[in-house]
Amino acid sequence: MAERNSYKIPPAMGPNTVYETWKNEIAVWRLVTDLEKKRQALAVTLSLTGQARAKALEIDVAELNKDTGMDTLIHALDSLFKKETVDLAYEAYSKFDSFRKCRTL
Repeated sequence: MAERNSYKIPPAMGPNTVYETWKNEIAVWRLVTDLEKKRQALAVTLSLTGQARAKALEIDVAELNKDTGMDTLIHALDSLFKKETVDLAYEAYSKFDSFRKCRTL
């Protein structure tokens, strides 16, 4: 009988996925996956789409196929998706500034 959850397929990062949430899912996946460390970045790269996949494919396959491949991949994706502290603060302020009280309250 086949194993129900082998955890060989990494979590997907869809167009509406929050990058930081996806990174947390990947961190959990890395702890439970049966894949050896040097193959994890390769599996994640193949699961990506769009800009994320394009960025990942810029990295030499030999670099991804190392025990440190996931660190290399996450660093590259951080440069594309991770927001700077100033950007996060501005985004939070903009949301706060545009908040309006509902008339029903």
